[in-house]
Amino acid sequence: MYILILQMVHILMNKGRIIQVIRSIYCEVRKLVLSPAFAAGVLLVVVLCMMTTVYIDNATGKAYTLIEVLSLRDQQLRLSLSAYEVFFNALGGNLYSLLFLPLSVSITFIPLYCAERKSGMQRMQIIRQSKTRFALARALGSMLCGGLVVMTGFLVYGLIVYAVIPHTASVDNALMVTNILKKIASTFLEGVELSCLPLLLFMIIKDVYFIICIPILYYFILGILARLRLILRLKTLFSIQRLPGVKEFCLCLMSLV
Repeated sequence: MYILILQMVHILMNKGRIIQVIRSIYCEVRKLVLSPAFAAGVLLVVVLCMMTTVYIDNATGKAYTLIEVLSLRDQQLRLSLSAYEVFFNALGGNLYSLLFLPLSVSITFIPLYCAERKSGMQRMQIIRQSKTRFALARALGSMLCGGLVVMTGFLVYGLIVYAVIPHTASVDNALMVTNILKKIASTFLEGVELSCLPLLLFMIIKDVYFIICIPILYYFILGILARLRLILRLKTLFSIQRLPGVKEFCLCLMSLV
């Protein structure tokens, strides 16, 4: 491991090798982006964005997603919404995002990498390149692909929102553009982060289904623990000594939906 790190540092100090590494990363990203799995991941991100709550009826307390708002065909309801707010509420940490956003990232490169390893193509790529260059290109290429799939799906969702929701907002245009760029950048970084765990699992596990499913369970448990921590803070704030029980745990699960 230390030898591999030293080789990476040596490559980064050599300008000629830097160009070769950048070319390898570009080829890796192009291979992943042009695959059908990338389009499937983008489509899944768009669906997840459209399943985020965008409107709550004060009279009945019912929450509506963008899909439900569009299916109702209520023009008055659409006029009451703001495209700016709907755009920013996407991927808001609900149950569907926690479960399927890691899936949308994993399916873009894990099945392809597992198939290359099983067929022996990975060994041929290592022989054609150096082991260090191959590791750098695969790691950085998959991370960039993970960021691109989430960001692209989010941008497609933004175009849909722009087409069907009125463009009214209570903030300044310059501030709006800045916030939108920050949101796009944050979705890219979120995709990069979500690609790290499947990539690490790929190094130690050979079964493609385990590699895809473990990150889903991991981020779902993190979401539940975050909600339980919030309940504990509220109990401390209001001087309630009893720890969260089954009722609070079920409440956390219901709040994720």
